[in-house]
Amino acid sequence: MDRHTIDDEHIIARYLAGQLGAAESAEFEAHYAKNPETVRDIERTLRLKEGLAVLEESGELDALLHRRTYWRPAMGLAAGIAVLVVGVWLWMGQTNVAPIVATMTALTDTHGKPLHVASTHMLVRTRGPATVVDIPLPPERSAIELQMIPSSRPENGRYRLVLGQLDETNAVTPVAETHATANTADGFVTAYLDSARLTRARYAIELVPEDAAPGTPGDRFVVAVR
Repeated sequence: MDRHTIDDEHIIARYLAGQLGAAESAEFEAHYAKNPETVRDIERTLRLKEGLAVLEESGELDALLHRRTYWRPAMGLAAGIAVLVVGVWLWMGQTNVAPIVATMTALTDTHGKPLHVASTHMLVRTRGPATVVDIPLPPERSAIELQMIPSSRPENGRYRLVLGQLDETNAVTPVAETHATANTADGFVTAYLDSARLTRARYAIELVPEDAAPGTPGDRFVVAVR
């Protein structure tokens, strides 16, 4: 699969919408595993979709779309799209859109107050297939605390956390990345999920020492948001 095919056939959008067949999905996943620029395109698409969803939830999306009716039809459509996209990116630039963060201070409501912690879950690496930890999706936007026990302890205590969404075949779609420091007292690595940025799906969390060589396997935890 080449870049021309990906662009012409809207592969990224169809992949994220679950519209590719098994063979096409496998071919695309093999492509983006070797092409970081494609991964960045996927992340940008996910962030745009997330921004649109938040605008729709807040009622701003309809206002932006209706605004174009006051312009001439041809220019109005183009301007309306431009305003919508600019609005999304301005919102993203002012708000932490990552669904996983290292500190509670990064998760605040519209008034700047820290989110309520709805639940806390301990993630422990096990032998064999990763144990799936069920996480209930709270009815209101909240923080979900994750306490992870790493199998390796780098001297600086710094880790890279990569969050990805799993499909039915256990293929991973990258969602977000953050960095965290292990607690010096108990060695736990703590991170927080923003419930408003999650869907009811399975997610994989990779915990890798920050100074590890590229390709070094880390700890893998699987959670199911219900």
